[in-house]
This record gives sequence, structure tokens and C-alpha cells, in this order.
Amino acid sequence: MGFLLLLKSQGIGFLLGSIIGATGMYLADRFTDQRRRQEANRAQRQKFQTAVRQMPLLMVELRNDLLEPDLKLVREFILAKRSWGFGALPKILIFYFDDHPELESQV
Repeated sequence: MGFLLLLKSQGIGFLLGSIIGATGMYLADRFTDQRRRQEANRAQRQKFQTAVRQMPLLMVELRNDLLEPDLKLVREFILAKRSWGFGALPKILIFYFDDHPELESQV
């Protein structure tokens, strides 16, 4: 009888330990993944902020273009001089060398 009671209490202890260990691993993995996502997001924000500091005029123009309702989903753009003639273009962003002297290297 004592042996069965000991075996039963060890089984319960093992089961509880396994549950606690699995829960601890799950929470540790979850918080580690969350921290990694936050670090990746922070790194992306820093890269973007660097780009904004290095080419403020281009970024302001791009931001203003993307805030227009007709251009909100446009993701294509061309680099051109104002003197170049274009026929009717679909909705597309055009950035001019005349406005941004270092446009090609900035893009």
C-alpha cells in the first residue's frame, strides 16, 4: 500500500513538473519571439529615420505623394528630367532630377 501511494505521488509530481516545465518553455519562447520582433522593428525604424535625415526633400515629396488618395496604393515610380516628354501614363510616381540633384544615388 505504501509503495502504491509513493508511486502515485511520484506520478503526480512528475506530471505537475512536466506541465510547469512546458508552460515555462512556452512563455520563454513567446517572450523571446516578442523581443526579437521589437528589435527588428526598431532596426527598421532606425534605417528609415536615417534615410529621412539623409534625403529630407525626397522623403517629404514621397510622403506627400503617397498621402494623395489617387496615389495611395501606387508602388511604381520613374526618375526623369522635366524636359523629357511622356505621353499619358497610368498612375505612377515621377521624381525629377531637376528637383533632386542626387536623385539617382538616393534611390
